[in-house]
Amino acid sequence: MVPARGFRAGGFTLIELLVAVSLLSVLLLLLFSAMRTGMRSWQVAETRIDAVEGVAQVERFLVRIVSQARGRAASMAGPTTWADLDPLRRKGLFEGESDRFVLVAPGVNALPPGLYRYEVFFLERSGGEGDLWVRIDPYRPNDQTLGEPRLLREDIAGFAVRYFSGPADGSGGEWMNEWPSEGRGMPVAIEIRIQSGDGEARPAIIAAPAVAEMT
Repeated sequence: MVPARGFRAGGFTLIELLVAVSLLSVLLLLLFSAMRTGMRSWQVAETRIDAVEGVAQVERFLVRIVSQARGRAASMAGPTTWADLDPLRRKGLFEGESDRFVLVAPGVNALPPGLYRYEVFFLERSGGEGDLWVRIDPYRPNDQTLGEPRLLREDIAGFAVRYFSGPADGSGGEWMNEWPSEGRGMPVAIEIRIQSGDGEARPAIIAAPAVAEMT
C-alpha cells in the first residue's frame, strides 16, 4: 500500500537531528558563558570586599595603637622631663617619618599586659606597590633589641603619615611630614592615608594620642 501524499512516517530525519543538536550546543555555550561571567563578577566583588575590609581592619589597628600611645610621663617612672632622660631612653618613644612611625602603647589583641614598642613601616616593591609591616616588641627603655617584623597588609599602593604640631584646639599649628624623637614629646594628632592595591584613594584617618605632650 502506498502512503498518502504529505504523510511521513514518525521520527526525525538526520538533518533535523543535527540542527537540533547544534541549537542545543549553542544554547548550552551561551548559558555556560553567562554563568562564567557571573562567577567572575562575583569573585571580583568578593576580592574587592576582602581588600576593602582588610584595609579597614588595618586602619582600626593603627587608630587603636595611636590613640593609646604613651608620652614620656605616662610611660616611665622617675624623670618626667625630656632633658632628664638619657638618649637611649628617649630614642623610639615617639618618632615618625612620611612612611614610618614608632610609638609606645599597651599591648593590643592577644598580647600580654604591658607596654610595647610598635614600629609601622611601608616597604615599596618594584612596580609601585608595596607591603605594610609592623614590628612589635616589649618596651624596655634600656634594651633596643628588635624582633622580626610581621606583615600587616600586602599589595597596597601607598602609605603616608603626617603629624600635627601645635595647640590641641588646632589653632596656630602645622602638619609635618617628620617627627623627630629628639627634643619633642607627642604630636597632637596623626594623619594616616592608605591607598589600597586597586588604586582607590581612601579617606585619611586622624587619630589623637592619649597623651599629647609638647615641649
